[in-house]
Amino acid sequence: MKDFEFEINQRYQKIFVLKDYLSSTDYQRLRELDGGDPMKEEVRLKRAEARALINKLEDEIAALEYEKEKTDAASEVGMLVE
Repeated sequence: MKDFEFEINQRYQKIFVLKDYLSSTDYQRLRELDGGDPMKEEVRLKRAEARALINKLEDEIAALEYEKEKTDAASEVGMLVE
């Protein structure tokens, strides 16, 4: 049987790390907006990749949660039939 909680938690952990990276580089964007040094292109690209990966992981979490609900419901029905 698939360990949905483990897989969901793994994705949440990755999201946490990615959001931490975004938070740690926010100052560079703010500095740029205030007329300071521009953000390095490498950082800009990594931030875009992080946001895209967060979106992908959130979609995967939603799909896993849906699959878990279906599996749980099927298990409950099976228990009722037995």
